[in-house]
Amino acid sequence: MTCQRQNPCYMGALVDKFLLTVALFATNINADIFYAWVMQDWLPRLTTTCVIILDSATLHKRADIQNAIRKAGHSS
Repeated sequence: MTCQRQNPCYMGALVDKFLLTVALFATNINADIFYAWVMQDWLPRLTTTCVIILDSATLHKRADIQNAIRKAGHSS
C-alpha cells in the first residue's frame, strides 16, 4: 500500500508469484477502505486456504479485518 498526496494510492495482493488483485484509490487508504477492499475484492478471489502476511500497518491489525480473514478460513 503506497500513497503520495498528488498520486493515486494502490493496494495489491500476490499469491505465489502472481498478482491476484490490485486496486487504485484517489484518496488515502484508511482502515475502513482497507476492510471494504478485503471483503469485496481480496477475500472472494482466494480460492484456497492461505496464510496471509500483512505488514505492521495499524490498519492491518484492526479486529474486524483479522476476524474476516479467519472467518474466511485463512490465517494471518
